[in-house]
Amino acid sequence: MNQISKRFLLLFVLLLLVCIDGCDTNFSSTYGIISPSLSPDNKKIIFVCTKGNKCDLAVYDTTTEQTHRFNPTNNQECLAPAYSRDGKLITFTSGKGDNRNVSIMNADGSGVRQLTHNYNDKPVREGKNKVIKINGSPSFSPDGKRIIFVRSGVRRQRSMGGKVISNWDVYEVDVASGVERRLTNYKFDRISRPFYLPDGKRFIFTGIMPQGPEEYETPNEENFILVMDGINNRLKPAFKHDTWASQPTVADDGTIVFVSRTNELDGTKGDYTYDLFIRREEATTRLTTMRFSQIAEPFISFDGSRIVFLASKARGAGPALWIANGDGSGLTKIDLPSWDRLNKSGAISKDSI
Repeated sequence: MNQISKRFLLLFVLLLLVCIDGCDTNFSSTYGIISPSLSPDNKKIIFVCTKGNKCDLAVYDTTTEQTHRFNPTNNQECLAPAYSRDGKLITFTSGKGDNRNVSIMNADGSGVRQLTHNYNDKPVREGKNKVIKINGSPSFSPDGKRIIFVRSGVRRQRSMGGKVISNWDVYEVDVASGVERRLTNYKFDRISRPFYLPDGKRFIFTGIMPQGPEEYETPNEENFILVMDGINNRLKPAFKHDTWASQPTVADDGTIVFVSRTNELDGTKGDYTYDLFIRREEATTRLTTMRFSQIAEPFISFDGSRIVFLASKARGAGPALWIANGDGSGLTKIDLPSWDRLNKSGAISKDSI
């Protein structure tokens, strides 16, 4: 296996941490944590907590340090929550198995409304592959009128055995009408949550082509962060970065936070390490120097002042929830309650969301 192939495989594994295919991801012996994001006032972190076949939403209050677990969909699996800019709505995906769709609800957990429809009740096959529509990883446009999300195309047989969902592309749905529009047509093997840039026309994400990085123009072999120009319908690298970059998220002023490998920068040998970087006004700065064994799903607040993410220091340990200021200061690991205490929280109140 050549060097490019090895690096491609490692990024593929990292993106498995943030994929939406299923809810049985147990990062620790207690329960798994997925997809943290901040409310517009930065006082609440909404995320997914999983244990066994349970896949619920939870809100952590940064002021009171209280956590409330809830499920707004009659115990369907809930994933990838994100607030609107005005804080009045939350988008997320819900369903089970192949039947997973983008929904919205009021910020108090009421008024759930499904926006997308996968129509997987009548299976279609192309050879050995099952054609499916699994929707996930939604986030709002700056004006709150649209939601960008990803959709798969097939469940295919892997060469090494087993099956994998692939043929991912980016779509958007109009919140008021439910009308959908396809934004890319690249059939990515893996894809991270897309975020609109401040103009509401372009968007940024990590995408891996079926044949690896050689399939599209990129300044170097290690930057998989892409921008799709919605005006000219053109895919291009977001910026130049020399050490393994992925999983971007963007603030309303255009500031981008992303994950990058750092062992080359630090001159360390052995296992790969990762940290957060920030891209602001055409300049890139390293935010953390923790040398995490893994980082998943960073989220920068709308005003750019706070960042939440999942990370672990010890190799093989499940990632914990971390929070930091937008300049990298105040880095703190959040201690969440046990699963039993989450169970005792019961139904979520309007005040707690």
